[in-house]
Amino acid sequence: MKRTEKKILNETLRNQSQEVFGEIIAELREKADLSQDDFAYECGVNRSFISKIEAGQTTVSLITLMKLAIGLNMQASDILIMLEKRIKEQTAKSAKKLKA
Repeated sequence: MKRTEKKILNETLRNQSQEVFGEIIAELREKADLSQDDFAYECGVNRSFISKIEAGQTTVSLITLMKLAIGLNMQASDILIMLEKRIKEQTAKSAKKLKA
């Protein structure tokens, strides 16, 4: 794989990960019946940061991942497992479309 192809692949994966992660966090927050304000308070972060995460506009550090998990009363590893599963599913769907 050429350097430019790797760069494009990495950029695509990063964008896809941010987007899917945001969707997961929004779904989990809503399932917990928390507003963005309440969730931000539980996590110890700013509400606008939660909004950016859910919109897929930012990446999060491991510390932030831990804060989000604590705010959702769950394990950070469970969130990462959900992320990995969804990305694999999307990748498989995309590969099927390319083959068709």
